[in-house]
Amino acid sequence: MLEREYGIQVTSSTKEDFHSMCNLSEIILEEGIEIGIEKGIETGIKQGIVKEKNQTLYRLVQKGLISAEDAADDMGIDVISFKKMAARSGYNFWHKDSSDTSDLDPNKM
Repeated sequence: MLEREYGIQVTSSTKEDFHSMCNLSEIILEEGIEIGIEKGIETGIKQGIVKEKNQTLYRLVQKGLISAEDAADDMGIDVISFKKMAARSGYNFWHKDSSDTSDLDPNKM
């Protein structure tokens, strides 16, 4: 086919070169897949650590050991965002008699 369509003469040396190129491309592909898997694992671990840290902060606030403001500050966000994130995770830090908290309803986020 190479000879007929492109005028490239195929010799045993050319066949060996093609075989080497195919092997090289397979090695490159395998290395790329390995790198992708490693990066995916690293990302998953980082996300798990952040999620666990957030859950710990939610529990500490819920137990009254730290304030929502301190927890939000530790996360680098404002207290309203902290409470919204906590609400999405099933935590509720506001009192029944406090001012309007409808904006913190996790069903409306």
